[in-house]
Amino acid sequence: MHFTNLRDLEEIGVSHNHNIRKKVFIEPNTLQNLIYFSRAVFPPGETAKTHNHSDMAEVFYVSSGCAQVTVNGKDFICREGSCITIEPHENHQLTNTGDQDLILLYLGIQA
Repeated sequence: MHFTNLRDLEEIGVSHNHNIRKKVFIEPNTLQNLIYFSRAVFPPGETAKTHNHSDMAEVFYVSSGCAQVTVNGKDFICREGSCITIEPHENHQLTNTGDQDLILLYLGIQA
C-alpha cells in the first residue's frame, strides 16, 4: 500500500523545462510496470519541447487548462477532460496555449 497527498509532495522541475513544475505521486519501482504517476503545472506559454521515450508509454489527462500536444508532427488540442496516450518512440511536445495554468496528470508505463 502507498498513500500520498498532493500537499505533502515536493515540487520539482520537469526534465524538459524547469519552468514546468511537477509533483510525483508514485515514484519508479513502486509498482510493477508503472514508472511514475505525476501532476505537472505548465504556466501560460510554457512548452515541454519535442522528445520521445524508448522505454515507456505516457498517458496525459488534462485536469484544467488547454494544451496543444504535437505527436509525430500532428497537432491535437486538449482541453479539460481530454486524455491522450503517447506510445514508445513517438515524438511529442506539449504547450500550454491558454492564459491560465495547464494542469496535467500523467503516467509513465514501462514498454
